[in-house]
Amino acid sequence: GSGRWRVVIRYVALPLIFLFLFIMESVFLFFVPSYGQINDYMIVPHFLFISFVFSAMYYQRNTTLIYAFIFGAIFDIFYTSLLGVYAYLFPLTVYLVCKVMQPLYKKLAIIFVFTLTGIIFIEFLVFGIQSAVGKSSIGIEEFMYNRLWPTLVINIVFLLLFSYGLKKIFVKFYKIED
Repeated sequence: GSGRWRVVIRYVALPLIFLFLFIMESVFLFFVPSYGQINDYMIVPHFLFISFVFSAMYYQRNTTLIYAFIFGAIFDIFYTSLLGVYAYLFPLTVYLVCKVMQPLYKKLAIIFVFTLTGIIFIEFLVFGIQSAVGKSSIGIEEFMYNRLWPTLVINIVFLLLFSYGLKKIFVKFYKIED
């Protein structure tokens, strides 16, 4: 029955999608020299975060927030020297994006814009935290030019290529559970 599918989706399919995108971020960075650096540009894929937003919007927000915390903690362990930053930023940002989007229609174009806004929010907070604890030596202009813009470009490309597919997957999950 639907109870069995609910378990399969929630505890197998959903974490596998998130794990796949977590790994794809690593693979992407493997092909971009020196941890996403091309010349002075720092490119940060946010494929996992994007999938959290789509899951929260089209599937289930609360379940997604739990996975956002878990994968944020894993992200912290693998990629940052500050534990807890992404563990709290991922679910917080997904929650805020969902709250702002709640009165609006779940159109792809609107989610696209708010997802990018969430990425900007995360990037600025991470930059601010790193600057505050002395882990970043660059100024705001260099951050915006060398990290924020290239990061937005690669994530816009990802959204253009995969947002429709992500929406379809999470709508299907919702319908199977409903």
